[in-house]
Amino acid sequence: MNDEKYHKKVDGSHKMYLKYEPVKCPHLNNEEIRFNRHGFNHLERKGKKLRSRKEVLERLKLLPLVTEIISSKNSVCDFRCEQSNSDDIKYWGLTYTLKENLMVRVVIRQIDKGPKHFYSIMRRSKSINATLTTKAPKGF
Repeated sequence: MNDEKYHKKVDGSHKMYLKYEPVKCPHLNNEEIRFNRHGFNHLERKGKKLRSRKEVLERLKLLPLVTEIISSKNSVCDFRCEQSNSDDIKYWGLTYTLKENLMVRVVIRQIDKGPKHFYSIMRRSKSINATLTTKAPKGF
């Protein structure tokens, strides 16, 4: 894909993303999940490093599914917490099965006690070895 087509695809996806309204997530006590610049930036970058075009395009292709997955009770939720500088960063992963051998994972992030926001979307293979729960731990 040439530069012009690639940038047109990214720009079009960004315009669509900017129109997303907050979505309630049943796994997180129906809290609203916001869509902000951090989520879209993470689709293009991992830290300060740009992702490959192939990886960006794959994530953008999945982006139209994000609100459906966040609002679904049929996804499986897992949780992890990290410490970065003096911030507590919490991540919830929602794994949703689209087809028998295709799963999509949406990541929701919260920094300290700030709002929860969409952070990432990616394709996952059917084999998940992590311990998964259907609801977030109490207090989160």
